[in-house]
Amino acid sequence: MILTLPHVFNVLWAGNYEVFGRILFKSAREAIGNLAADERYLGAEPGIIAALHTWGQLLGLHVHLHCLVTAGGVSSRGEWVSSRRKWFLPATPLVQLFSGKVIYALRGAARRGELKLPEGWTGRDVERLCDRAKAQRWNLNVRERYESPTHVLNYLGRYLNGGPINESRLESVSAAGVVFNYKDYRDTDASGAPRRKIQTMGVTEFVGKLMQHVPPKGFHLVRGYGAYSGSVGAELLARLREALPLSAEIRVVVRPRWPQPDDIDPRPQQCPTCGGALYVCYYGRAAPGLVA
Repeated sequence: MILTLPHVFNVLWAGNYEVFGRILFKSAREAIGNLAADERYLGAEPGIIAALHTWGQLLGLHVHLHCLVTAGGVSSRGEWVSSRRKWFLPATPLVQLFSGKVIYALRGAARRGELKLPEGWTGRDVERLCDRAKAQRWNLNVRERYESPTHVLNYLGRYLNGGPINESRLESVSAAGVVFNYKDYRDTDASGAPRRKIQTMGVTEFVGKLMQHVPPKGFHLVRGYGAYSGSVGAELLARLREALPLSAEIRVVVRPRWPQPDDIDPRPQQCPTCGGALYVCYYGRAAPGLVA
């Protein structure tokens, strides 16, 4: 699930990264948890891994949460309940819950004086901003359930590791500016894939855009809830693993940060958790017969 903050809030984000970030995580956890607790949808508490991203392809502010949610949850009796829905939770009530919780919490933070307001602003300006946001469309993407643990692990690697821009997107860097490529999701080819384009920015502008995505010291960009929280006991984890047998084969795609040796061992390793076959593959250097 991808929950996006309307751009109307960008004016408040820069000076309130930590406060606003906590509000987003709490609102997402409660909205997903409250809806999943409803017997009509699940009647149990799901596991959630949420990752905060604040950037878009052009490094502008685009605040959103990537939430990897289990297709089921733990009941009040400590038993696993599988989801009956392909998309797990309906989008309309979920986005209504999420947006309502964000706006309520933001208004409360403003009234308690916890927000750093733009110059000339008062609490009344925050109230008007919230009224505007309430009338806007909040983007929410509920994806289809993954059937393979390989897809889940690769999703985790793609969205939980990295930052606003990686080195592979940099074309050149000089005193004249920084040249990088990006995906234009508003311009797609015949297959629906976004086209890659080139952008040039002055060095000062590039560094300024990059720095706005650096979180405050000690702020956790990835958080786990429910079955993924640190408070889950070993006994419950053992019961969940027994109720959810893993696939015998998991393939993980790894993007190395340095050159890999040519003699990659194509034989599967053993997963320390489930004992199944674990294949490790490398972009561009995959062993024969493995997924690259």
